Amino acid sequence: MSAMALALPACAAPPALHVLFGLNKPPYIIEGERRGLEYELIDMIVSDMGYRLEPTFVPPARLISLVRIGEFDAAATVRETSGLPGYYSSPYIQYQNVAIALAKRGVALHSIDDLSAYRVVAFQNAHLVLGETFRHMTEHNASYQEASPQWIENNLLFSGHVDVAIADWKIFRYFNGIVAGHVNTQQPVSLFAIFPPTDYQMVFRDAHLRDVFDKALEHAKRDGRYEKIMVRY
Repeated sequence: MSAMALALPACAAPPALHVLFGLNKPPYIIEGERRGLEYELIDMIVSDMGYRLEPTFVPPARLISLVRIGEFDAAATVRETSGLPGYYSSPYIQYQNVAIALAKRGVALHSIDDLSAYRVVAFQNAHLVLGETFRHMTEHNASYQEASPQWIENNLLFSGHVDVAIADWKIFRYFNGIVAGHVNTQQPVSLFAIFPPTDYQMVFRDAHLRDVFDKALEHAKRDGRYEKIMVRY
């Protein structure tokens, strides 16, 4: 255990830190294997805090309701702009969302506002985390929808039921392997970088836990362990 860990009796098992995660989002969170870039970062940091990570995986909408009633110690992959109650950590991971369209459709996107003209699918809670301009678009686009589990986005795009899918490219590409037996994922796609990178935070019920998390995060960055996990994925 690192120098950041809290002092515990030698015979005592670390106390559990109950953390809410969204559903499977490989390569960030590989739910069934308890691994992935984001999962392993949080597991490392929680261990450095002197705790044992106890994860619960729920759909994103359910995660929001559970955070509101305060039944868990923390929740992962949230942003302060979501308005959820609690104490927010420093950003610990960054996703790069893009707009994805089948090349044959000739979609042209120069800004988020351009999405208004198309049938769009995004991951659940995208309207809460992708900024005010995107939220405004979702409210005025009758052909907008959100999907959970997220592989549904791949199915909808490659089957022609939507024009544009909004996803982190790493996640979307991984799920192509999951849906390949149902739709033709070999169709060429066009990518539109209309979103800035999205920084994600943890939200805690307790301010002290948040503070300890932030210190452990900085320590892991300084000693190189954070970067080792990033490079591995």
